[in-house]
Amino acid sequence: MSGLGHFLEGEGIATTAISLVREHAEQTHPPRALNVPFDFGHPLGAPGDAALQSDVLRAALALFERSAGPVLEDWVGEAGSAAEHPDGSATAWACPIPLQVEAEATGGEAERLRATAEAELARLLPWYEHAVSERGRTTVGACGLPVDELLPFIAGFLGDAPPESPRADLPAAIALKTACEDLKQVYLEAATAQPVPPGAQRPGHAQQNDWFWRDTRAATLLREVGTRAKSIDLPMMGMVSTFLLLPFMRSNETR
Repeated sequence: MSGLGHFLEGEGIATTAISLVREHAEQTHPPRALNVPFDFGHPLGAPGDAALQSDVLRAALALFERSAGPVLEDWVGEAGSAAEHPDGSATAWACPIPLQVEAEATGGEAERLRATAEAELARLLPWYEHAVSERGRTTVGACGLPVDELLPFIAGFLGDAPPESPRADLPAAIALKTACEDLKQVYLEAATAQPVPPGAQRPGHAQQNDWFWRDTRAATLLREVGTRAKSIDLPMMGMVSTFLLLPFMRSNETR
């Protein structure tokens, strides 16, 4: 996007952008960019927080007032929003769905990881289906696989022969990235479909993200896949595993 910004500026069209990784923006020197602390997939902050999203947009558009660049500014929001604490400083939240599961598995560690993640997902799927029914929509579907095929596809990258992409227009590496994102969204949509007790607040995005990486077997599986993907000899896998899969998991990669 920084390269496109330079091209458009050369044609006389002013541009502004939102950066999720400051180090990348520092290297590419976009004409104008607002660096934000949110997770990948949420450049405007927490989903459903219209006031926060409008504030981020106004800050990005305000960079047009700068007559010269490159400009790279950090967004500074009001304290208190869970979306403003990607470092995990938001109050911890525990999903009310019991996910403590064990599963029988023959074979090695990869088989055990897959079996326990599948048993866990089976507990969540009814709530995911309830969420889709109640909301009339879902954010799941980027990789093109049905929900029940996401986890087997991802776990396939733990084997000796990585699976083929489910979409002809997506390399296997990109399909893996989007499948990981889809699986995570299944968990978050299921978890947030739970009724909220009177007087309680729904968890913010940072709390949901922290719960997923801290408490689920799916997160353990994804971390293992992310580690092994670095040694898979497939087009784009090196770039994806280094710059896309790991940042996607960065909030809990030290756990």
